[in-house]
Amino acid sequence: MAARIAKQAYAEGRRVKDVARELTDLSAEELDRILDPSALADPGIKGGAGG
Repeated sequence: MAARIAKQAYAEGRRVKDVARELTDLSAEELDRILDPSALADPGIKGGAGG
């Protein structure tokens, strides 16, 4: 699903967040958290048992 969202956003010249909002049930707040650039650049799995 992520690749589909990214490809559609690129093809239409739109923000990934806007396309994801249309194609998923995620709220704007959830998308803000998921697509936070600092979280995306930080290695590791968030919320995992290993920290």
